[in-house]
Amino acid sequence: MVSAFLGFMCNKINPLKYIIFFIVFLSIIGSIYYYKSNYEKLLITNNNYKKAQVISKVNLDLVILNNTKNLENFDKYKKEQLNLLSLLNKKHKEDLKRTKQLQILKEEINNVKEKDNDIVAPVLIDTINSLFKSKDN
Repeated sequence: MVSAFLGFMCNKINPLKYIIFFIVFLSIIGSIYYYKSNYEKLLITNNNYKKAQVISKVNLDLVILNNTKNLENFDKYKKEQLNLLSLLNKKHKEDLKRTKQLQILKEEINNVKEKDNDIVAPVLIDTINSLFKSKDN
């Protein structure tokens, strides 16, 4: 190859060969620099993607941690709400029971016989005692 190159260069017959050789040489050098710069751009782009991937992983880890905390807080909230609901249901049942007892006492007062309907009638004493007992509870 070297001998062919020297033979090509030493031949002084046609200056067009020198121009063609120079153009081919420049195009080879230009191609090398072009592909080298593209390779460097690809490396830079690849490094940028790697940085973005690391940042995305860190952000994803933070989001997962935040989500875990939110789930824990929501579970606590649900437990508190269930406790409150059970407490309200218990209070409601007690109130219904008290209301039923008061209704029974009112009916006893309204349906008392004439002979027991006095200022200190036994029904009224029982009713007053029952009201005081339900008030204490």
